[in-house]
Amino acid sequence: MNETRTAAAQPVSDDDQRFPAVAERGQMRGERVQRGDRDLPARGLVPTLIEWSDARHPADALPDAGVQMIALAGEHPEPAPVRAALAALSLSETLKVTYGQSPRLAAMLRSPRGTVTL
Repeated sequence: MNETRTAAAQPVSDDDQRFPAVAERGQMRGERVQRGDRDLPARGLVPTLIEWSDARHPADALPDAGVQMIALAGEHPEPAPVRAALAALSLSETLKVTYGQSPRLAAMLRSPRGTVTL
């Protein structure tokens, strides 16, 4: 995915210096808001949201490879604020976060070759 931040981009908020950024995937174009320091929320455990320009999602154009996500799990040294951020996005049941010494994300997938954990 390509993304750009134009020179004309202005902070969304004076408090946290977030900037709109354009995201492109193939013929699709969308916009997301990123922090000025480009850090990912909760070191990548809280997703960055993209508003695509139409109702289609880029994944809709991919062929079905027979892979299905079974579960997502995360670890973080401060899991409570991560859980709160996920709850605000209605993702509490999608990604369970427990305590861990460093941020980690694991995905369990069912594939034609069996179950795989990434």
